[in-house]
Amino acid sequence: LRIYNRLGRRDNIHRARVKVLVKATGPEKFAQMVEAEWNALKDSNLRLQPQDIEDIKSRFELPQYDEAAAEEAGYAKQLAVDSRFASWARRNLAPHRVSGYSIVFVSLKANGIAPGDVTAEQMDAVAELADRYSAGEIRATHDQNLVLADVADRDVYAVWQRLSELGLATPNIGLLTDLICCPGLDFCSLANASSISVAQDIFDRFDDLDYQHDIGEIKMKMSGCMNGCGHHTVGHIGILGVDKKGEEWYQITLGGSAEDDASLGDRTGPSVSRADIAGAVQKIVEVYLEQRSDAEELPRHLPPCRHAAVQGTPLRQRRNACGSLGMSSLILADGQLASDDWTVLGDEAAWPESGRVVVSLARWREVGKAPAGLEVAVSIPNTENVDEFATELLDRPMLLLEIPKFADGRAYSQARVLRDRYRYTGQIRAAGEVHVDQIHFMRRCGFDAFVLPESQSADAARRKLDEFSLSYQHAAVPLTTVWERRRAARAPG
Repeated sequence: LRIYNRLGRRDNIHRARVKVLVKATGPEKFAQMVEAEWNALKDSNLRLQPQDIEDIKSRFELPQYDEAAAEEAGYAKQLAVDSRFASWARRNLAPHRVSGYSIVFVSLKANGIAPGDVTAEQMDAVAELADRYSAGEIRATHDQNLVLADVADRDVYAVWQRLSELGLATPNIGLLTDLICCPGLDFCSLANASSISVAQDIFDRFDDLDYQHDIGEIKMKMSGCMNGCGHHTVGHIGILGVDKKGEEWYQITLGGSAEDDASLGDRTGPSVSRADIAGAVQKIVEVYLEQRSDAEELPRHLPPCRHAAVQGTPLRQRRNACGSLGMSSLILADGQLASDDWTVLGDEAAWPESGRVVVSLARWREVGKAPAGLEVAVSIPNTENVDEFATELLDRPMLLLEIPKFADGRAYSQARVLRDRYRYTGQIRAAGEVHVDQIHFMRRCGFDAFVLPESQSADAARRKLDEFSLSYQHAAVPLTTVWERRRAARAPG
């Protein structure tokens, strides 16, 4: 915050964001400035002393816990005889540090209700429960739920019964429908897209609680605009509403976390229409269930997607599984379809003994050479300056250039530089938002293989490759120019 306070944009309210400063300085330089600032202040007079901590503690008096609560046997009996209560207890209770007590989560995520909403009457009733059973205290969580933090085990059944009467006992804490959702267009003037109605569509698709329990823990977070009140950037599945020419569209990110391993999710590719967003979430979950190991939960399964691979799956399958750069066919520059025998290897995955693998640029620059028995290609983000590393890649059999948006032409420039400046002779493959209308121009820039998304026709791509027989300019691939043909026509004999 100190770095941002000194260097952040004060001249433009729309650019007054930490992320804008990070982008302007570069993540590495920003991190260096933060570390330098931390080293300067960590041992200063800002450090809390033991007496400061004791003074703070003295202002938060602990409840008077009943030592006999740990000896009550009624709670265990109620769990054994009431399956609905036991199901709720498994999801909506957390252990308490005092024996004989539990932490009760009050779910505000019932189907048919806007996530996080609670009526005045419900709130009054929860306040009565807090006064009677939890030392008069209610806590609100950032997950848009409530907490009764000090409930004796002997009273948990009575609390559950009353919450059930109030419609506040949905046993879904930590599950997919326990999602964070901002107000969106329904209530917020800053929003670009709806959130509450999308949440309802997702609820309808995952209304079976048994199915949610089978899926396991998923933290889904949704925001209706880039301000990110729904914390979408750190969701296992994140959804961001965007406006495109007056229509509502949604970007999906995967692999974020707000836990101790905090990380930002990666965008999966093109945004999804309002009509398709709930179906896209369902598809992600279905692919996860198909591919996970027996005990694997989604938070541990998604990180490989964030680092360019679901480990050990073919490139086409990996991209579909991650929801990114979805592939249906590989088309070569001569118009011939070819199978894809490259496998994408995650940054943390072990090297296989043989085969053809694609690794991230970061991993290649770290290892610098291909292990024996392997063909290794490199995937290059379109944000990279190829002049900085091109000479390290000239012996690679294939380079995959990523095109996250069809309107983003930086990969075209990368291909042209690799062909013209460095005389790279291996295959340059385009993957991402590859549109058939642009394939001819990609070929002229030096691409000679194209991975088509499912929305693009291979037949149309073939036709586009041969759409123009002449050009006015030289390109990275041989094609007779108009000037050369005219010169040849004027040549004597």
